[in-house]
Amino acid sequence: MSLQEQLLADFGDTLADPDGPAQDAVIGGRACRVVLDTPEQTSMTPDGFMQARMDIYLLAGDLGYQPHTGQTISLAGVEWVIENPIPHGPGVYRLQITRYMVR
Repeated sequence: MSLQEQLLADFGDTLADPDGPAQDAVIGGRACRVVLDTPEQTSMTPDGFMQARMDIYLLAGDLGYQPHTGQTISLAGVEWVIENPIPHGPGVYRLQITRYMVR
């Protein structure tokens, strides 16, 4: 098994662990498991909105297509928008997601 194959297998095990950092999400209408990388961070925009950002990771094969900027994602019942989908090595996507809240 190559190192990349081992890393993907380990990541798959992390996604399958019910006590691990993975959560259920719906991206573009498709259910999948994602790993939360950074805690949600909030900041104030110049126009008075609170903006939350977070990075998540998922297996490309679980989604079945390349996610795109502006696509919505539901995570724990909260709607987010993909701000920047980044391939994170073969077989894994890193998604920078954001949501806005009225102050």
